[in-house]
This record gives sequence, C-alpha cells and structure tokens, in this order.
Amino acid sequence: MEALVRKNQELRAEKEEEVNQLYSRIIELEEALKKARESQNVQTRGGLGQGNGLQNERNSGRQAFFRQNNRRGFQERPNWNQQQHQQTNLVPRSQLDQSRAENQKLAQEIQSLKSQMKTMREENNQLKSSLQTQEVQAISSRQGPYKKEKQKNEDLLKELKKKDEECKSLTRKINVQTCTIRDLRKNSSQTENQEAICQCEKSFQELEDLKKTQNQLQEQLKRAENDASFFKNQLDIFFNEREEILSDTNRLRATTNQYVVTNKDLRDENCRLHEKYQREIKVLREQLRKEQQKSGNLQASLSKTQHETAQMKELESLVEDLKLKFNEEKSEKEKGQDQVRNLEQTLGKERELFRETVKKCFAAYQAVVANGH
Repeated sequence: MEALVRKNQELRAEKEEEVNQLYSRIIELEEALKKARESQNVQTRGGLGQGNGLQNERNSGRQAFFRQNNRRGFQERPNWNQQQHQQTNLVPRSQLDQSRAENQKLAQEIQSLKSQMKTMREENNQLKSSLQTQEVQAISSRQGPYKKEKQKNEDLLKELKKKDEECKSLTRKINVQTCTIRDLRKNSSQTENQEAICQCEKSFQELEDLKKTQNQLQEQLKRAENDASFFKNQLDIFFNEREEILSDTNRLRATTNQYVVTNKDLRDENCRLHEKYQREIKVLREQLRKEQQKSGNLQASLSKTQHETAQMKELESLVEDLKLKFNEEKSEKEKGQDQVRNLEQTLGKERELFRETVKKCFAAYQAVVANGH
C-alpha cells in the first residue's frame, strides 16, 4: 500500500511537471509567433522601401540613358514602370515563403501538443483504473484474513460459553453432592460415606479438569482477542490508507478535470489561432497572387525593355557605321581638296605660262606688224 501511494505521488509529480513543461512551451511558441509577426511587419516595410529605392535608382539610370541619347534624335519615353511600381505595396515572395514555413512549423508543434495532451489523458485514465483495481484487490486481500479470524474467534467464544455452562452445571452438581455428603455424614453409615466421598472426589477431579480446560480456553480466547485487536488495528490502518488513496484519487481527478479544462482552452486557442492563420494565409495568398501578376507585368515590361535595348544597340551600331562612313568620306573629301589645290596650283602655273606665251606672241605680232609697215 505504501508502494502504491508512493507510486501515485511520483506519477502525480511527473504529470504536473509535464503540464508545466507544456505550459512553458505554449508560452514560448506564443512569444516566438509574436516576435515573428513583428519582424515580418518591420521587414515588410523595410523591404518595400528598399525595393522602391532600387527601382528609383534603376529608373533614374534609364532616364539618364534616354536623356543622353535624346541628343542623337531619340525621343525620351515616360517612366511608366516607376509609377506602376510605386503604387504596389506587396510583401516579397521570400517573406511569404518564410511566413508559410513558420505557420506550418507552428501547426506541427500545436498538433504535437494535442497528441501529448491526448497521451496524458489516456495515462490518467489508465492510472485511475489501476488505482481502482488495486484498491479492490487490497480491500479483498485485507478483509479475507480478518473474516477468517473473526469467524474463528466467534467459534471459540461459542465453545467457551458451552464449556462455561458445563462448568456451571458441574459446579451445581458438586454443590448438591457436597450437601449430600454432608447429610450422609450426619445420617448414613461409614461405607455409604466412603462411596459418597469417592463420588465427590471424582466430581472434584472432573471439576479440576474442567477448570484446566476453561483456563486453556480463556488463554485461547485472549490470544484470539489479541489477534482480533491486531487485525482490527491493521484494518484501521488499511482504511486510513484507503482514505488517503481516495483523497489522492480525488486530487488526481481534480487535476485531470483541470487538465481537461486546460486542454479545452488550448483547443479553443488552437482553433482561434488556426482561423487567424487561415485568414492571414488567405491574405498572403491574395498578396502572392497580386505579386505574381505584377511580376508577370514586370517580366513583360522587362522583355519589352530588353527588346528596346536591343533595338537601341542596333541603332548605335548603325550610328557607328555612319560615323565610320562619314569619316571615310571626309578623308576622301580632304584628299580631293588636296588634289584640287594641287590642280589649282598647276592651273595657276599654266595660266602664268600661257600669259607669258600670249605676251610673247603679242609682242612678236606687234613686231611683225611694225616690220610689215
């Protein structure tokens, strides 16, 4: 019985420690969830600002490129991508994946807590049934010898009462015979007196034997009473232990009821958190869908920008070819101008020579004309 009580106390201490660990784990999970939400909100705001800053920087670089190429005849395009991205306020996909992973982890831990509470409830039920079985066995094991000793004591009492009645009847007979002997001594002869004395002696001897038997029976009765008192004390101890076990069982029942109430509160809290997570997941899925749509739009705009960039590179290559052709034509023109200058110098020399020749011819002609007259 002491081992049973000690085992009961150890089991109760273990269950209380497990429940305390579960409460501490639930508190840690709630704090971790709160911190994750706060960090998620902060990172969401920071990530959006950083993304807008990078997009603005990228857009400012694109604007500078268009302004630079505007001098060559390109028309500057409006920066519609920046305006469209500034209107979006979405969580990054990596943040959504991280939140989804944390939600799945929390759901798994809540499921494990539910299984642990179910296991604890089953263990409490098994402990309750084992305590009831052991209580019934202890009561039957204690009451069996007590009933046997009680029946034995009752039989001894009946036998002692019977012997006592026999002793009383013999005492009355002896008293009658003693009176008879006294009367015979007064009225009878010596032979009759001897016979009466012998009968009296036999009666006295029987009386002594009955007294011895009575003493033995009284000793047996005392031993039986001592055994009965011992078994009664044992039975009182057993009933006290039974009361303690019942009180421990009541405490365990109260603790189990408290566990049930706590489990119900935890179930309600888990349902509330599950609904809250479902709402958050729905919002995050909607944001993810919008982000994917925006990502598709950004991908289309990126492909369009890449196409335009390729066209601009082709135009730049054409411009470079035109520059090369212009430089070649310029060099050829410079060569032609050198040839023209050379030809003009040659023509000037030939003109001077022609003038001198004309002058000589005119002088000769004048001389001929003068000589002819």
